[in-house]
Amino acid sequence: MADYTRRTILGVTGASVAAVATAGCLGSDDAEAFEIDPETTIVIEGYNSHWEGVEPEEIEGSENPTFVLEEDAHYEIEWINGDGMEHDLQLWDDGDAIVDDLATDTMADEGERDSLEFTATAALSSYVCSLHARRQIGEFVVE
Repeated sequence: MADYTRRTILGVTGASVAAVATAGCLGSDDAEAFEIDPETTIVIEGYNSHWEGVEPEEIEGSENPTFVLEEDAHYEIEWINGDGMEHDLQLWDDGDAIVDDLATDTMADEGERDSLEFTATAALSSYVCSLHARRQIGEFVVE
C-alpha cells in the first residue's frame, strides 16, 4: 500500500476540485451570438428552463441566445409564454438592475405575448425572466 502524506492528498484533491470548477465555468456558456440588424423585432419563447429563439430565422431553436446589437439603434423584443408557467421579461444592466423601466408584466397563460421597444445602449447587459433568472437569461453585446 502506498504511503500518502496529508499534503499529497490535499494537493491532489485541490487540483481535482480546481479542474472540475474550471471545466464547469468554461463549459456552461453554450449560447451562440447573433448579430441583429437595427429595427429588427426579436422574438423569443419563454420556458422554465430557458429562452428559446424564434425570430429572426437565424436564432430559431437557439437556447438563451446572445444578441449583438448596434449602439443607439432601435429594436423590439417580443416574448411568448411557451409553457403556461409564470414569466416576465426584464432588460438588465451588469448590476442586475432593470434598465430604463424596460420590463413586462408577469404572464402565466401559454401562448400569451408581450413586447418591449428599446434603444440599444451600453447599459444593456442581459434579458431575463426575473422568476427564473438562473436559467432563463440571455446576454446583450452592444457595439
